Amino acid sequence: MDQLMIYKLKEAFHEQISSLQPYTSTQSKSTLSLLTAEELKELEQIWIDFTMWKKAQNS
Repeated sequence: MDQLMIYKLKEAFHEQISSLQPYTSTQSKSTLSLLTAEELKELEQIWIDFTMWKKAQNS
């Protein structure tokens, strides 16, 4: 897999996650903050794998 493509997919993943988080008040906690760094990394990899698989299916 091309490293530039992976980098762009990682950026897209984080943009997607950020856009899904509702604007929270200072007293409430974001759902995203409940994930560990390892869990977030795992979700990121699954999202990249799925995106690549989906592109391959459409080719």
